[in-house]
Amino acid sequence: MTTSKKELVALQFPFFEEDYRQNLQTLTRLVEKAPEGAVVTAPELCLTNFSFDKMEEAAAFTEEVKERLLKLSETKTLTLTMTEKIDGKFYNSAKIFHNGEEVYSQPKAKLFSFGDEDKYFTPGDSKK
Repeated sequence: MTTSKKELVALQFPFFEEDYRQNLQTLTRLVEKAPEGAVVTAPELCLTNFSFDKMEEAAAFTEEVKERLLKLSETKTLTLTMTEKIDGKFYNSAKIFHNGEEVYSQPKAKLFSFGDEDKYFTPGDSKK
């Protein structure tokens, strides 16, 4: 069996519903500080927060910055969740970016009723 030792970096930082670009700048700065080859995990919806009153804007922003996230993952693995709009429905999707590519995407299957997440997002397939 072959194992590799990768450093896991779990980020924690304040992020704001009002300023998506500032959130992206903070995420970028922290990911860039992580060692090469690290697996970096960001807080849930750290780019847009749970922007229930601005779902269209949140989904458009995360689509707009995807190229930036791909670039950040050229020498690291980046995991985070993002608001996505697919076929007219909104999803809270987990993403894994690695070697400059999106290698995994999974919409959250078990949405919380606490905080009304289940009223705004569509659940993903739990069997995927």
